[in-house]
Amino acid sequence: MASEKDTIRFLPCGDSAITIECSKEMSEETNRKIRFLAEELKARRPKGVLESVPTFLSLTVYYDPLLISVETLKRKLRKIIDGYKEGTGGSKR
Repeated sequence: MASEKDTIRFLPCGDSAITIECSKEMSEETNRKIRFLAEELKARRPKGVLESVPTFLSLTVYYDPLLISVETLKRKLRKIIDGYKEGTGGSKR
């Protein structure tokens, strides 16, 4: 079972962005998860997703609410997150 610090949280950012917080503590594993999510989102690019901005602990996704609802976007993001395997992750810059 995941600890509270590793619980995925979806945080609204106005009416056209959502932040996915993957942890409350910085770690290499959290950063790998964020990079994985950012790269998968870019590769799959759901209709209505405009941009994503990764940080060490979270990923903010900007979207067009006329093209995709926040609930649909959350489901798509959850599916990507569920495909993450510990120790794998996006490329480093």
